[in-house]
Amino acid sequence: MTTSVEETVLAVARYGLADDTDHTSTDHHVIEVQDGDVAAFLSSIEQNRIVGAAIRALIEDRLVLPPEGAEQLVSVHDDAMTNAMSAEVVAVGTSNLLTTAGIAHRVLDGVAIAHSGYDDPALRSFDDVSILVMANDIEKTIQLLQSEGATRPQSQVRPGFDRRFGDKVTLSSSGVDVHVHRTFCPGAFGVTMKPNDLFVLQRVIKLAGVHVPVLDPTDSVLHACYRLALGTVEPDLSSVRDLARLVVAGDRPSFDGDRFSDAVERWQGTAVVRHAARIVSDTLGLALPEGLSFYANSWVDRSDREALEAYHVEDVEDRETALQVTTFKALPMGERPSYALSVGLPEGADPIGRITDLISRRR
Repeated sequence: MTTSVEETVLAVARYGLADDTDHTSTDHHVIEVQDGDVAAFLSSIEQNRIVGAAIRALIEDRLVLPPEGAEQLVSVHDDAMTNAMSAEVVAVGTSNLLTTAGIAHRVLDGVAIAHSGYDDPALRSFDDVSILVMANDIEKTIQLLQSEGATRPQSQVRPGFDRRFGDKVTLSSSGVDVHVHRTFCPGAFGVTMKPNDLFVLQRVIKLAGVHVPVLDPTDSVLHACYRLALGTVEPDLSSVRDLARLVVAGDRPSFDGDRFSDAVERWQGTAVVRHAARIVSDTLGLALPEGLSFYANSWVDRSDREALEAYHVEDVEDRETALQVTTFKALPMGERPSYALSVGLPEGADPIGRITDLISRRR
């Protein structure tokens, strides 16, 4: 029976997840890519950032490609690792800068997960940098990065918005995007999460001889859930694989189920974790640990379902509007007027033009 490209890519995404301490014993079948499917296969694994998993399967004789396809896979992986190393250089420089300035921070996403969630960082592709800082430090962080040559393509909508309401600010440093986060996400679940919780504990990874702070194992699982459930309308397989790596693979530090549950309750994040757990289970067919599987069948109320739906609106502009609405509803009453003014009439905007634009988007 011929295996489709989609099925083959999913097989690569599952590869080694049951127990990465013994890859060959957990993957008994061979993943074979036909000549006519090579281009589509390589394109998909690159887009899904699972090139490293494909390389490992190839090395361990569990992925079979035509000779030219194998060479192309190696080339794609080389390019991905070149991008990753560029991002690591920026991550180290940014972390050093913040440490020197006395700004508490945590490196997130690709850089962190590659070095703390996988036994070999070459298994995880990434090309940008994400840093979490406390709300009161976000303006100073941006100023420091700009003083070192980073540029900010989009200005703050109104003074104080980044610190009070924004989820992240994106800058460019040496051609690498640097996302300075105040929370994990925009929208209602960004409002209800408690980002200061993430600065109580930490882990440290070593990059180029420099110690860089990242989230501890339990907080890493929280972040992986939020990123998978809320990051994009159609999450790539690396995000699915990341969460699986953190909770399923046998050689990872176990997360604290009780502390995880306490955080989910404090953050009002049951709907988020439920959605993330279901994505992993449905996509990869893996049995989740009790601390996460519990949420797959948990009940969520209508308001949380509506808040979750806002993250998955297909149209970009409509999704932005939906997230703004759910943010407004989730904010304390006293903060709603300032938020509404900021998003409804950004500084320097033409009031008549803004109203016209909003009306046209509602039609």
